[in-house]
Amino acid sequence: MLKVVIHSEIVVNRKPEDDLIASLHREATQWKERKNWNQAVQCLQSAKGYMERSTVIYPVLTWLRLPLFLQQADRYPEALIEFQWLIDTAEARTARGFSHLPKRKIQQMAREDVRTIKDKMRLAAEREAKRRAKANGPLTR
Repeated sequence: MLKVVIHSEIVVNRKPEDDLIASLHREATQWKERKNWNQAVQCLQSAKGYMERSTVIYPVLTWLRLPLFLQQADRYPEALIEFQWLIDTAEARTARGFSHLPKRKIQQMAREDVRTIKDKMRLAAEREAKRRAKANGPLTR
């Protein structure tokens, strides 16, 4: 375990798994740039498994990469499952990282995450509708 000092008073314990998670996210970005969505998704699925067990509190936007990449990979039903999982686990993920806060504050933070998740779901649904419309071609009478 590595200790990283952030400011003079805050010490963060970094584990090798945290570096692996960051590496998997970077690799997913590289695959995305090459338009190899399935490889990118595979990296993010691996990262998710480590993130679930990590002591690091990852922001909701980091968690959202997997469902957003799934939609881009033409795997929209899987993306919806991931979005729903994020909604269902929002409060538990928040509580795990902020157990020192009052329950009301944790619930408020989780609601903010759920709003962000639902906004990204809406954007993914719009993209999926456009993708399907384009794939079906122009309508004829």
